[in-house]
Amino acid sequence: MFPIFAAIFRAPLGSGDFSVFLAGPTGVFKSELAAIAQQHFGRGMDARHLPANWASTGNALEGIAFSAKDCLLTVDDFAPSGTSADVHRVHREAERLFRAQGNNQGRHRMSSDISLRAERPPRGLILSTGEDIPRGHSIRARLAVVEVSNGDIPGDALTEYQRAAGAGEYAAAMAGYVQHLAADYSSIQGRLAGERTALRDDFAAAGAHARTPGAFADLALGMRHFLEFAVSVGAIAPADRDELWSRARLAFVEVMGEQAEHLSTADPVDFYLRLLRAALASGRAHVSDRAGARPGECPESWGWRSREVGMARDQSDWQPQGHRIGWLDAGSVYLEPDGAFAEVQRLAGEQGQTIPLAPRTLHRRLYERGLLERVEKAGDKTRYCVRVTLEGQRREVLCLSAGTLFPTGSAPSAPNGEQSATGTDESERTPLPECADSSVECANGALPTPKVRSGSTQEAGGKQTRPAHSAHSRNGRPVNDDYDELGGLR
Repeated sequence: MFPIFAAIFRAPLGSGDFSVFLAGPTGVFKSELAAIAQQHFGRGMDARHLPANWASTGNALEGIAFSAKDCLLTVDDFAPSGTSADVHRVHREAERLFRAQGNNQGRHRMSSDISLRAERPPRGLILSTGEDIPRGHSIRARLAVVEVSNGDIPGDALTEYQRAAGAGEYAAAMAGYVQHLAADYSSIQGRLAGERTALRDDFAAAGAHARTPGAFADLALGMRHFLEFAVSVGAIAPADRDELWSRARLAFVEVMGEQAEHLSTADPVDFYLRLLRAALASGRAHVSDRAGARPGECPESWGWRSREVGMARDQSDWQPQGHRIGWLDAGSVYLEPDGAFAEVQRLAGEQGQTIPLAPRTLHRRLYERGLLERVEKAGDKTRYCVRVTLEGQRREVLCLSAGTLFPTGSAPSAPNGEQSATGTDESERTPLPECADSSVECANGALPTPKVRSGSTQEAGGKQTRPAHSAHSRNGRPVNDDYDELGGLR
């Protein structure tokens, strides 16, 4: 409740650069809870008379958001359904409204005489309810998502608060709060930026997307100013204010942690890797060894299937599935960049989504995350694709560790040099990721280490070594959170 409550009293302080999104399945009283918040600005705006909903057109929502200056604006019932075009339209309208709120900008238009019309940005604070969360990493970064599950909102208590809201008690409290702000509004506005910066820096210590601490700092401002008002009119004692502030801050940090999960699932790099794994696991695509034959170990994990003969399976006859998107050699995966991107884009399209980055931008993001095992340097230029001889041809490929696609301990074992079926002379092999070649550097800045087999950190003599260029991690953290012990998506 703290983020919702704080949003109510943040709105009169001026427009924010974020929105609050109340998410949960149908029947958990999302709209009723949002209505109680909305009734602080007018007792007639109950759950059946909310000011806006997602069935409205984009222009209508833009106009309402412009009119609701320094007010909370509830946009109810984000539940895309119908044809793929209908679903796409609702997501498009959500992106338009939330992006406008997050950027504090409206769309520029021209009049019939070719003169520019005044823009109409949102001027309040948006509270949305929905059964689904809008797509897109940048849009979710502009939201403070609060999830509601069945039983979180007790029906008996809700009825009591609905009666109070309908009687105008909450609107009267808001009137008192606005009068309290008005008495010293210029001074409050002058201090607001400094207070927000201090709170943002405090929340940033919890670790989050760059936008998240600012959004929750804004919510904390609303909570802080309401508590000061409540003390000033004798509604609570200073000790109650301090206790409520501590509880509110803990709640904000907890919701920030949940926000990180929503952002992670929408991150384009994570999305690309998840769909890449799904394409291999489902047999939509496959990876071969350097010579184009099946990988030496666990070929099923790399998109190969054994032929069925009667009631048995002939493990000696393996067939590649789908398109070839890469090659596997000694723990390194060489992805054909355009083929892999196209396959992932097709799979995303079947889900009604898309990879929102151009291929080169995606490659750069992989590099910045330390997920490319090798890159090529030429002066101050970085080539994300490296040149490797595969199936007798020189190719430009993306080089990732097998552990990036299948985290250590859950992934198939990659064939080592002795198991490779290429028959390639060792002198013809492209150097493996040991940073021995000065023109090829480890993308995540790891120091040169001895070559180790996938999933192993110990040599035969018992000496402990580090896995070469731990591309199994993102910024030093394991990346196997999304996968079970068999390497499949949870």
